[in-house]
Amino acid sequence: MQSKLIFHKQETPYSCVPACLRMVLSVFEVDMSEAELRQLCDSTPFGTEALKAVDAVRNLPL
Repeated sequence: MQSKLIFHKQETPYSCVPACLRMVLSVFEVDMSEAELRQLCDSTPFGTEALKAVDAVRNLPL
């Protein structure tokens, strides 16, 4: 099985985790904006806490 990872450049200097999640989710054909993921992960200008990112993904209806 060949995955089709779609590259998405991060939109802010502090949104590397949401940008990464967006790329990973694209493999599973889940189309979410980085802004939506920043909000779900409770990202701040200081970054994103790893556990908040894990919780956000666990709560997605996949």
